[in-house]
This record gives sequence, structure tokens and C-alpha cells, in this order.
Amino acid sequence: MTIRFRLFRLLMAVACGVLFTVAPMVTAAPAVACPTGHLSDPYTGQCYVVGGVPTVNGIPCMGRHLGTCLGFLQNLPLPRSPRSGLGP
Repeated sequence: MTIRFRLFRLLMAVACGVLFTVAPMVTAAPAVACPTGHLSDPYTGQCYVVGGVPTVNGIPCMGRHLGTCLGFLQNLPLPRSPRSGLGP
């Protein structure tokens, strides 16, 4: 075999390896994605609609459910920074 053919085979093998490694990461959905039209609260991680009624665990934080909502918020674990090294 010529050197040119060997180089071509090597480059094709590397390109296929990179493609098979990167393709699942590109096509996978984000792990913490909110539905379309919703935003993620950076403090609680809950999804919400701008201008909508805030909810925690599906309970609206208004009216007679306010105490339940505040109890859920108090029991939420603190968000960990990926740089702190304290997360799971």
C-alpha cells in the first residue's frame, strides 16, 4: 500500500470515531430542559411561565396554597455549583 492510501484510511478512521462520539451528544436533549415557552428559575430549578402563577411541585404559590408552597421551598435542597466540588 502506498503512504497516501494509509493516510487516507487513518483520517477516515479518526473522522468516523469522532462522528460516533460527538453525534449522540449533539442530538441528545438537555438534561434539565423546560417545556417550550417556560423558563428555568436559577435558584430553585423549577420551570415557570413569564407572567404566570409561580408553582412549586405543581402547587400554585397564591391564595390558600401559599403556606404549602413556602414549606416546599424551605425543604428544597440548596443548588450546588459545579465548581464547588460539593455536589453528588
